[in-house]
Amino acid sequence: METSRQIVDYAETDNAIEMRNALYSALHDRVRAHIETHKVEVAKQLMNPEDTEGATAEDEVLYAAEPSET
Repeated sequence: METSRQIVDYAETDNAIEMRNALYSALHDRVRAHIETHKVEVAKQLMNPEDTEGATAEDEVLYAAEPSET
């Protein structure tokens, strides 16, 4: 990784400010990527609610037997 190498190089040359900036930048990029991935997962769940495909026949019978609220 280019960023990791930069951080190490800055540390070796005692350039603490640039090392800190590179480290924070790398952390920011990783956190941002994780948040974006999570946003996509949440959006998929909102757009495509879970079907009853994973439900067993017993679950479907129990669900059908529940009184509906009207």
